Amino acid sequence: AVAHYDKALSLKPDYAEAWGNKGFTLKALKCYDQAIANFNQAISLKPDYAEARNNRALLNLFLKKYQIGWEDYNFREKTKDFQIEVAIKGLALWSGSFCKHLFVFSEQGVGDIIFYASVLEIVKTRVGNITISIDARLLPIFTRSFPGIVFIDKSSPLDVSVYDAQIPFGSLPIIMNMTPNMIGRRVPYLIANPLTEIQKNKPQSKNQIKCGVAWRSSNSKIGKDKSILLSSFNDIFKVDGYEFINLQYGNTQEEIKDLEKNYGVKLITTDNVDLFEDIDGLLSLIESCDVIVTTSNVTAHLAGALGKTTFLLVPYSAGRIWYWHEELTSSWYPSVSLYSQDQNFKWNSAIKEIASVLKNEISKQN
Repeated sequence: AVAHYDKALSLKPDYAEAWGNKGFTLKALKCYDQAIANFNQAISLKPDYAEARNNRALLNLFLKKYQIGWEDYNFREKTKDFQIEVAIKGLALWSGSFCKHLFVFSEQGVGDIIFYASVLEIVKTRVGNITISIDARLLPIFTRSFPGIVFIDKSSPLDVSVYDAQIPFGSLPIIMNMTPNMIGRRVPYLIANPLTEIQKNKPQSKNQIKCGVAWRSSNSKIGKDKSILLSSFNDIFKVDGYEFINLQYGNTQEEIKDLEKNYGVKLITTDNVDLFEDIDGLLSLIESCDVIVTTSNVTAHLAGALGKTTFLLVPYSAGRIWYWHEELTSSWYPSVSLYSQDQNFKWNSAIKEIASVLKNEISKQN
């Protein structure tokens, strides 16, 4: 691909899109300095080139250059794949100064909303009142975890007259110049419901550690890059002393049946919890586990925001979200350890590493 972009640029040196796409490809190859240089060239030729600015933002954020990353991050709203409209026409966008009543409206997926929510307590100190519209599945969790903030279903009608300013949820970290160690940001920050039947009746197998597992992402664009076959976890399932709990939303019945039939592994499923629709139930189920093994999906964010010991499998490059940096322990969720695909996009070595760590934990207890 790089060779083809170079050929195009030899014929048309001012071809901004070729510079931008070459930068995106170099990013996937982990040639980060070259990727930034190509994004810069694309933007110098076409200053309003939203895709190049957004990709530059995401790469700088991935490289922990937070300040310059956030400077470009608003361009995500102008990309072809991510156009959003303000929730209340004519209402000013929040600049970060004090306002009496701020309205925050949702964008991006549930996992991203959970991730950005770590700054909500800091935002609360800058405004009189905050109302936040979110996915209805998050309402019980956020209402419990962030007292003093009003959360409403994003499909609810609005009384637009009560708000002084508005902002998309994903722009809060720009205003706050969000970093992992910023003053006022705390982890963990989500609270599971302690009264659920899940925790009162959780499995109590004698002398076994409860390990929750999730292996897929439903993201329409990059989900396949972040997902693993359940059977690929077999090295983990072979580790004695663990009871494995299903945390994977979606239709998993056939995979779970095949796992038991072909490998003799029984994955415990809580039938009274819809792991997609009942995110509060999923949070409680995660809380009931001792450790979590998951790919990059909503389970990873819920577990990290609970402070649960988590082994996270992340893609090598394609499909890897910027906040999963190249590090052993997540800067954003200190209880999350990262295990990456190899450069051939294979998961085997990462899974074997996790299995080895789990085995060592059993040895320590014995």
